[in-house]
Amino acid sequence: MRPILAVGLLALAACVPAPLGSGAFAPFNLNTTPNISVSAGQNWYFSKSYDPVGWRVTYVFDALTHDLLGRSYEITSRPSTLVWGNQPDYVQNDIGQSRLWCFTSTSGQGLMSFTVRLRPIQLPAGWSLDVVEARGLLECRSTDAILNRRPAFGNVPGRYTLVYDFDTQYRFVYVIRVPAGTAPGQYPLQWEIADPREGKSLVEAVWVTVR
Repeated sequence: MRPILAVGLLALAACVPAPLGSGAFAPFNLNTTPNISVSAGQNWYFSKSYDPVGWRVTYVFDALTHDLLGRSYEITSRPSTLVWGNQPDYVQNDIGQSRLWCFTSTSGQGLMSFTVRLRPIQLPAGWSLDVVEARGLLECRSTDAILNRRPAFGNVPGRYTLVYDFDTQYRFVYVIRVPAGTAPGQYPLQWEIADPREGKSLVEAVWVTVR
């Protein structure tokens, strides 16, 4: 397995758990199914999401020319502990160039991509574990934004604001390769996943039942 795994190319906006197996576009969801059941001799995919954060962005425009005069971001909801950070400056830098974000689509959209390193800690003999994709995703809550045509930013005449809410999260997709001939039973897997850019890491563990 490569020590540094680059970002994959999967489109994950519509990922849902697969009750009878999994594929690259329908992985098991470890957030809701921490133990997975598989068959030997196949590849199996599973995903996990981290750091769901709610945001509100406010754009200020010139009422006459509609030129963008300023933008501001605020966090409206977040978990008590953030695993990877989800820092506001990353979000602002990645979506700040688009003034119509969330007006043209309500589907999940790529927010930021990065490289992660996976180090197996406990893995059955002959098995392999890799990261297929590691991405930060933005999901628009609604195409209906708050339009405020009253003066904005200190009651300066000739300005109006647009406000909308969106959510961000990190999502990793893994693949395990279970060798043919693996005996039925429960197998513990444990690994470390790290973000070299931030110097952060965590240890994950899952029980895999081979049917």
